[in-house]
Amino acid sequence: MKTNLLRAFIVLSLIFNFISFSSYAKKGISYNFIASKDAKSVVLSIENIEGAEVYIHIEDMDKQVILERKIKDEDKYSTVLDFNWLKVGKYIFTMSFEDNKVDREFFITPDKNAIFMNYSMTSLNTGLKISVNFDKLLLIIGNNLNGKVKLTLYNNRDKIMYEKRFIAGAMKLKRLDLSNFPEGTYTATLIYGDKKYSDSFTIL
Repeated sequence: MKTNLLRAFIVLSLIFNFISFSSYAKKGISYNFIASKDAKSVVLSIENIEGAEVYIHIEDMDKQVILERKIKDEDKYSTVLDFNWLKVGKYIFTMSFEDNKVDREFFITPDKNAIFMNYSMTSLNTGLKISVNFDKLLLIIGNNLNGKVKLTLYNNRDKIMYEKRFIAGAMKLKRLDLSNFPEGTYTATLIYGDKKYSDSFTIL
């Protein structure tokens, strides 16, 4: 029991430390969010923008905007987000493009390390939302969807660890417990119609 509790604590605290993720929308926009080895900064790179507008900002828990950028008329974009100047506390990184919105919570420790926590990605037009909340992966299906939705979870060797198809309208919320998954990097892929969303996260 103590081992399980300790592992649950590690998953809750570090599930997004040293991570990268990508998402592919209808226009083919892709992005990567890669933490440095010392966890004091991340490299954000966006490709295949093709005239779309991308907004990124960081705010603290008092909703005060700490950083805000608008990316427009660029085919690709790359920047380093340095966390050394942030005060100790919890923050939310948000990026929006097309009809997609990504939120990632992170905490700045006294030694200026960034510990990445919960995240969510929402398709505003379809109402689809996939998120990792502590040690649970959550899938929310909006009321305005019709047809089939497929959720697949791969490990870093492309082995399917979980796969299930849902009928939109028949299921609103699906929870997947991650606490017993082995350490490693996983990719959650969500397919609905001609849209495909893919996010990677690490369990330590």
